[in-house]
Amino acid sequence: MMIPIDPLMKKMKDDGAPKSACISFDQLYNAYQSSPSQYFPWQEVNALSTSDYQENELEQRRRQKVQARKNNLDQLAVIKLNGGLGTSMGCEDPKALIKIDREQNFLDQIIKNQHQMRQDYLETIPLILMNSFYTDKKIKQYLQNNYSSNDINSFQQHRFPRINQATGQPFAYPEFPDKEWNPAGHGNIYIALESSGVLDTLLAEGKEVAFISNIDNLGARIDPIILDYFIENRFDFMLEVAPKIPADKKGGTIIKYNDQFTLLERAQVQPSHYTEFEDTSIFPIFNTNSLWINLVSLKEKLRNQDLKLPVIINPKTVNGTGVIQLETAMGAAISQFNHSGLIYVDRSRFL
Repeated sequence: MMIPIDPLMKKMKDDGAPKSACISFDQLYNAYQSSPSQYFPWQEVNALSTSDYQENELEQRRRQKVQARKNNLDQLAVIKLNGGLGTSMGCEDPKALIKIDREQNFLDQIIKNQHQMRQDYLETIPLILMNSFYTDKKIKQYLQNNYSSNDINSFQQHRFPRINQATGQPFAYPEFPDKEWNPAGHGNIYIALESSGVLDTLLAEGKEVAFISNIDNLGARIDPIILDYFIENRFDFMLEVAPKIPADKKGGTIIKYNDQFTLLERAQVQPSHYTEFEDTSIFPIFNTNSLWINLVSLKEKLRNQDLKLPVIINPKTVNGTGVIQLETAMGAAISQFNHSGLIYVDRSRFL
């Protein structure tokens, strides 16, 4: 039985959500209601061959000492996913502020890397954070106290109302109202980038490519050779993939579905197929969640409302109540563009 979305949508509008966020939530909610299992049809899962992800491309380029094109860097912007808390590490503050040594946290190191690139290539490359409502205030305060205003910019991803699993109504927690919400998942980056105005600003500045990665992946630095490869092949979208080891066995992988690259997350796999999904002889690569995207192509997709990511249904327990979070994954956009690609990278880019 379909449960009306009206109370959830009213909550979003009362919260000041932009129209694009409301449309996105409506699409995800309808997908959740029509197919709450979200499992991928296993008989239609096709593993990739090494030719699909260009296993030797970067190694060959480096061996041949191919010179990077400096002028490509003036098209680039760097965006870091900065919405997470360090709960898995026993912390409650933004993950970006966790110390990685006696002096620096993740964010400090990212900014240091960015400054080094500016010095090495004499090119100003924007550094932008996508914060969540969990991290935005503390991150902005930290930056204000430690860096000049020109060092880094940010925007905030949207948030969706948590759904009471038993009633289908908005989850209520009056003592802690923020717990009634969940960040919309990192797949929300595309519409949040546009609704914040950041996408149009970047395009107006001539920035046509974005490199996007997790704030806590210190290996995901700007690589001009990868940038050149992306531009030379005129990709709209490209994911970095790396060889799987047992520690990554639950990580999402890439498959072929209807002859199109498609992201497959563990949450989309029936438990009876977990063993196959985690078998590195079948799926030897995983999605590092570092990607390159053509911002002109993204703008066109969003203008036509043609970017529809599959829903990820994330069950949680909050204050003893079962709730449902509707989210999307950033890498799932690989199936949405006509000219998508993969690039095989060393594990040093997943650190």
